[in-house]
Amino acid sequence: MLFFTLLSCSIQRQQPIKTFEKQKIDRNSYIEDTLSSRYDSSNYKSLAFGKLTVYKPESFVRLDSLYALKEGYIENRDYRGLRKSGIEESIPAYRAEAQNDLEEVNYEIEHVYQVNDDRLPTIMIHHDYFLFDYKDSLISISPVYHYTIKNKNQEFNENYLLEYHFITPRELYISRGELDFIRFFKNREQQLATTEHLQAFMTHTMQIMTFAREAQSVDFREISKFVVMSYFKNLLIDATPESFSPLLVLEDENENVLGYERSIKWRAGRRTGKSDSQELFNTTFSLSPYLEINNVVTKQVEK
Repeated sequence: MLFFTLLSCSIQRQQPIKTFEKQKIDRNSYIEDTLSSRYDSSNYKSLAFGKLTVYKPESFVRLDSLYALKEGYIENRDYRGLRKSGIEESIPAYRAEAQNDLEEVNYEIEHVYQVNDDRLPTIMIHHDYFLFDYKDSLISISPVYHYTIKNKNQEFNENYLLEYHFITPRELYISRGELDFIRFFKNREQQLATTEHLQAFMTHTMQIMTFAREAQSVDFREISKFVVMSYFKNLLIDATPESFSPLLVLEDENENVLGYERSIKWRAGRRTGKSDSQELFNTTFSLSPYLEINNVVTKQVEK
């Protein structure tokens, strides 16, 4: 708040004071205009803006501390203590020092946006940081990480980013379960953000959201069935399920989830005629905490 007070005082000499909300709108519009020019407005789409981070010199920190002390006296209605502290008399000098350091103040905001290319079946999602000086002039753009999604997953990606309801195509309020689901995967995204494993994980996340919609549930017991059956589909195996085992949770001594295990009994191909002489198999899947397939073991079941 102190920074914006000093900034308003500095700008006031040259032009009318801008409100904080107007500064936010203007800054975001400038970012969008800059990227629209870079990528062509038909290929660029703004998705979200992160929280504002203010970088302040030490003089601002000292003045902030002084105002915090003053606020403490006022909240406690200790006006006598405030007078005796000498804080009021000290503030003008500290404020002048901070005013002299105003040019050292920078602020940063994250912007998430997508860029598509009509020649490609994918969309690239960017997470970039934009750094401004105290006059709202853009200093730099710092790409942090990016990943690609299939065009068909654009809706899922936006629901994921904005934390919207996604297990049905209807526009409903997001449930607690869906919100926990999205934030669980987002936490892992942040862990992998600058690693080579991010792309595979985000592709997996979009697939898990697809399975959740098919199951109309974010319950891993239901989603894991679709994960298992997709394995056979990807291998072009026509597996007819006989039964699923319960989803087994694997935990460490502190009850942290290490992964899951699930088995399925299945027959190759579909049954024909009155008799069925096809062989029966049992496949056990080892899954990560995010339902990624880590290991698969298949054995024939004796008749």
